[in-house]
Amino acid sequence: MDVFICSSNLAAPAAAAPHLEEPVVTHVAPTVLVLWVGHRGGPWTIESLERSGYRVVAAHPDEEGGAPLRREVLRYPSPTADPEGFLRVVAEWCRTRAIDAVLPIDEDIVRLLAERRPDLSGAAVAGPTAAQYEALCDKARLAETADAVGVDHPVTVEVGFDGPAGDLPPAPCIVKPRISGSHGAQERPMLARTAQERDDAVRTFLAAGVPALLQEQLEGPRWVGHCVRSADQFDFLGFRVERDYPRDAGPASIMHTSAVPPEVVAGTRRLLDHVGYLGPCSLSFIQVGDRFFVHDVNLRLGATVAASIRSGFDIPRRSVDAVLGRPSAALPPLRRVRYVRFDGELKELLRGLRRRPGADDPVWLGRAILSGVVSRRTVLDPPPFSPSWAARSLQRRAGRLRR
Repeated sequence: MDVFICSSNLAAPAAAAPHLEEPVVTHVAPTVLVLWVGHRGGPWTIESLERSGYRVVAAHPDEEGGAPLRREVLRYPSPTADPEGFLRVVAEWCRTRAIDAVLPIDEDIVRLLAERRPDLSGAAVAGPTAAQYEALCDKARLAETADAVGVDHPVTVEVGFDGPAGDLPPAPCIVKPRISGSHGAQERPMLARTAQERDDAVRTFLAAGVPALLQEQLEGPRWVGHCVRSADQFDFLGFRVERDYPRDAGPASIMHTSAVPPEVVAGTRRLLDHVGYLGPCSLSFIQVGDRFFVHDVNLRLGATVAASIRSGFDIPRRSVDAVLGRPSAALPPLRRVRYVRFDGELKELLRGLRRRPGADDPVWLGRAILSGVVSRRTVLDPPPFSPSWAARSLQRRAGRLRR
């Protein structure tokens, strides 16, 4: 039986009943500090939490545009260039603004909070511990974790500064960073079609100080899951990927809610149960025949969070509920939606119109984009008429012209 949405109670009935009978205090709304609120996921996350009754304190990096223009946004130092400064201001905000929960949606921040676990004056973090991050988000360790719980994983070889840890997979293969990030070389996995491209990509990563991973290229249907695991519940929404961006090596760019093979849901639960993680997760599987290979796990809200929210699966609220120990209401009937990454697919459409090699059919792609303008069943993300996205685009163009 395929699964579109999965929701299950993890606790024994006898243990869960007293918890569910406790009164929920609603007259004082908990305050959530959202770290990184630019496109694509930030504006959707803010709207979700405020609609659910949470008070939101929004924060964004000093040097980045793209933050919402119509609300107060705190600014913090770069978590990569100035981690000590970043941790200091976040700790101060938690203390002075009575923050109840911290929701990081930027990969560099998730990793930094996991590794350092700063004193946040009792605020709960909707993210992993260092051990959980290492087991699932370190792409070299993910292979070991998956093997330990009986989940398939692509053949993976790490190339560190002392050389490869095994025989390199033949081209074509995927070359990616061992640890993901939001800036620099850490954000650019690629498909190496030849041995020369493979070796050049490895040298690029190593020159940037980033160990590289080489993975066999798997071809087959790709599935994405958005889920939340709490102390007594597991909610999962599945998607079928139609396109990725950049093509052949990037994250999902066009996808739609779909019946997901039960092996994907079961594999997700085994991975999260194994490390005892509570909070949001987005992950991806590739199907080859009757086997399902996990190849990417993010212990945070995914960039495509708009797809879940538009369907009715309010994943930001449920993520904060999970780490605060607050019961979430039963899932409502969910809508089927299609998600289109507008900025990436617009570039692909222009490539198609220019008849660039390997580009998609521009008629098909144009219809996919246009459907987001005329139908709520398609989510264009970021919204094409968003002033903050337009401002960020202009800021990037100006930066390129200056360089």
